[in-house]
Amino acid sequence: MNRAAAYLGTASIALLATLSACGPDDPNAFAPDCVPVGILGPAADLSSFAGPSRDLDTLVTRASIAGVNGACSNAEQGRALATQVNVTIGVMRGPAATVRHITIPYFVAVLHGNDIVAKHLLSIEADFPPNVDRLALRSAPLDLTLPISRRMSSASYRLEVGLQLTPEQLAYNRAHPPQ
Repeated sequence: MNRAAAYLGTASIALLATLSACGPDDPNAFAPDCVPVGILGPAADLSSFAGPSRDLDTLVTRASIAGVNGACSNAEQGRALATQVNVTIGVMRGPAATVRHITIPYFVAVLHGNDIVAKHLLSIEADFPPNVDRLALRSAPLDLTLPISRRMSSASYRLEVGLQLTPEQLAYNRAHPPQ
């Protein structure tokens, strides 16, 4: 046997050994894609006012989702996708605000196809120091474990993030879309 044939035989065995390690028993084999994340447009902003007037001088709070960050990893021998999500929210204290502490409710919904399979209601606390009327807040991480398999990949899920609004706040957002 010549040298080239011996090298090809050795390389083929090494390649087969490497590929056999990518089976279902290897949790690091072909790590799944992270779940797509979206910000639900009509629920991306929250405006609260003092009284029925919707003028700037009656604005108490304005909050907007500024971003969503996260990470994911293969878990449970390839039977689950471990996902961690952080939400960044910008908060403004309006001229009609009478308190320095504001609680901003938000949610992270897990969708499988078009069905909501879980909705996590959370909140973030804004404490305004004197002479400060704007804050950027980052939530604590939310850990999610999503079941996956060969037939149900991570691509069948998506996450939607939004601020938890009252029906009146949602109607206001729909009537006043962002510019």
